[in-house]
Amino acid sequence: MRKRLSLRQCASVGVTAAAMAASIVFVWMLAQASAADAVQSVNSGRQHNENGDTRVVAVLFSVGKTKDARKEFKDVPNLDLLEVNGVPMITRVYNVLRQSKHVQKIVVVAAPETEEKLEIGDCPPTSFLIDKGDAAKNVQFGIGEVSKGDLIMFIPSDLPLVTADGLDRLIERVLEEKRVDLVFPMVSRVSCERKYPEERRTYASFQEGQFTGAHVEFVRPDLFLEHVDKVKASKDNLYNVYHMRRNAIGMVRFLGLRLTLRYIFGSLSTHEVEQHIFDTYHVTAKAIEWNDPDLATDLSEPDDIRMIQRALEQREAAKSRKAPEISRAGHGQI
Repeated sequence: MRKRLSLRQCASVGVTAAAMAASIVFVWMLAQASAADAVQSVNSGRQHNENGDTRVVAVLFSVGKTKDARKEFKDVPNLDLLEVNGVPMITRVYNVLRQSKHVQKIVVVAAPETEEKLEIGDCPPTSFLIDKGDAAKNVQFGIGEVSKGDLIMFIPSDLPLVTADGLDRLIERVLEEKRVDLVFPMVSRVSCERKYPEERRTYASFQEGQFTGAHVEFVRPDLFLEHVDKVKASKDNLYNVYHMRRNAIGMVRFLGLRLTLRYIFGSLSTHEVEQHIFDTYHVTAKAIEWNDPDLATDLSEPDDIRMIQRALEQREAAKSRKAPEISRAGHGQI
């Protein structure tokens, strides 16, 4: 017999749906912002991808400050610049993107004070867009940053545990999904609690198991750039999905009564959510299980920083122990 879930718990399905919606918002508005620029972007994309390669463009966006974070971290203007073990969070994520073997362009969307602190390099090419505090304005200035054929990776500034190797493995998996507009990785509860048992998370319960969303989403903009008229969703509806992701009533409105009941009784599958998004927005979405808890470990609560600091310290200690072993092996002592 399946365990019944409370109405409040059903809001956790927003972990999947809201992140999908947030990515759709960006690219839908990208296509709507300027018809002429969109055509130019499509043309440049054809030139860029004549060899059939997919360019991976990373969009590194600011997380701003939550109400609790404003109380706890009064010394920093926004969480991007919050130092974790001596390094601002956004710098950690930016450096990982630069180390990736697949990321070919980086677009940073953040506040002016972040640009002053962030040491921007030119390999790969990096664009910095001032966060206007409004997604529509951000997109208006960023219209020329992506092209047809690109794979856009959205990544927030508060993922200090992410690694280049972990990110590259995920990108390689996503590149296999040739016919999908939106890919959303999910991390199982088992994986998260095994690696970071002390971190509190919101999990969504599906037929396949309990998952939390990785905080990295992937979008192929071709559909949005070439067939704007076929994307039926309005930006307002998609924004509503994103903002009501932790609101049970809001998620009931998004899923509808039938899917909500299936979720409450533990019988909803991720495939049904994918189909619902396609039927509603004409967007082909796919949720993939990707058990890398580092991609699901963000700074949601002030207490998270202590757990993240410990994890980074343990990682550095492990590297220090490994280095002498490698050195001895090189000299034939092992």
